[in-house]
Amino acid sequence: MELVSIIKKNDFLPFLFPLLLILFSILLIIGSVYSPNIFGSNGQVIGSKEYSIGLSIILILVSISQMINIKKSTIIVKEKMGAEAKKKITQTTIAIFFFVIGFSYVGFYTTSIIIVFIMGMIMNNWNKKKITSSITFSIALAIVLYFLFDLINIYLPNTWLI
Repeated sequence: MELVSIIKKNDFLPFLFPLLLILFSILLIIGSVYSPNIFGSNGQVIGSKEYSIGLSIILILVSISQMINIKKSTIIVKEKMGAEAKKKITQTTIAIFFFVIGFSYVGFYTTSIIIVFIMGMIMNNWNKKKITSSITFSIALAIVLYFLFDLINIYLPNTWLI
């Protein structure tokens, strides 16, 4: 089991993700500047440009901060992944794949209830004592999302179920 690994001076890999985030943010700012205004139902301009630019600036600042922290720390603690963690990752990936497929055909709220229940059970190692709380939380979350989406006028595609 490998516990400690030292970053080499020329190791670029830890900086790759923050650099990609900065590149994505710059592209988002450029796209936002040239995008048309979007009007809401009352004719008010929705601040999508300002919102996108603001989020991009925050993302750039966080990425720069992350790169500074990586540069300061010379030791990264690594732990090899066990079989149980790999099993959870596989189950989560499969569940998300079926959620994406089910969202288009079955419906967002129905598949949300199922995916949240499955994710709760995965996190609780399929403990049968946690079934009630997972079902309750998944249904409550779907109800909250339904009213929230209705409140802010987010329309979902027409599907077989809700």
